[in-house]
Amino acid sequence: MYNVLKIVNWMRVKNKAELIENKDAEELTQMKAMKLLYYVQGVSLVYLKHRMFPDDILAWKYGPAVSKVHQEYQGQREIVGEVSENDIDDYNELSANSKVNDVLNTVWDSRHHSS
Repeated sequence: MYNVLKIVNWMRVKNKAELIENKDAEELTQMKAMKLLYYVQGVSLVYLKHRMFPDDILAWKYGPAVSKVHQEYQGQREIVGEVSENDIDDYNELSANSKVNDVLNTVWDSRHHSS
């Protein structure tokens, strides 16, 4: 299992690259990250037979939420901002595990089909 904030950093780095490549790309929001985490956890349970991160996913008024992520980005709608070396290290660590990389990219690539 991974720290949920590492997974969010993976998403932030991936989105930052998209923002640079494509002027029409949208910056990742906290709400979208929460929904993606919900799917990451579900796909991980089916494909890897274990949770991707230990945190519980809570049912909040506007959808699924992870308290630690909400606390980290409290008051922010868009969460990409500047990407640090640590964020890139988190991205590389998760990407190096082919099965984890498969889960994350599958969910990431399907994000345009969910809202």
